[in-house]
Amino acid sequence: MRIKDVAFIGAFIACVAVAFWFYGIGRTMSETVGVSWRGTASGVVLGFAAPSVIVILIALARRERRLMALTLALILGSVVSELWILNDEHRFTSEVAAASEIRSRPRAWPNGTASLVYLPGKGVHATD
Repeated sequence: MRIKDVAFIGAFIACVAVAFWFYGIGRTMSETVGVSWRGTASGVVLGFAAPSVIVILIALARRERRLMALTLALILGSVVSELWILNDEHRFTSEVAAASEIRSRPRAWPNGTASLVYLPGKGVHATD
């Protein structure tokens, strides 16, 4: 395997990780203010759009032909992050249904600085 190929694989993995992390941060930050469509939009901006601009600029400067693959890596990271968050919220809802004394707990990694809270009659909400 050539060094260029190894570097590309490393960049692909880094793009997935950056998008996963930033998407989760954006969505969680927005939800702590109030759950709405802005959570997902913030995640997309931080997890995909902003890193994509950086990747595109680097690719244009270097005339890199693997731009699409790196952009897809950002999309993949954002999608995986959204699924990760939705799974955590679903697990919390199940925990609340199974044990009435559970009212809050930290979100799953990497968003552990925020919490999920159950409010009777209002459902599950995110807090900071």
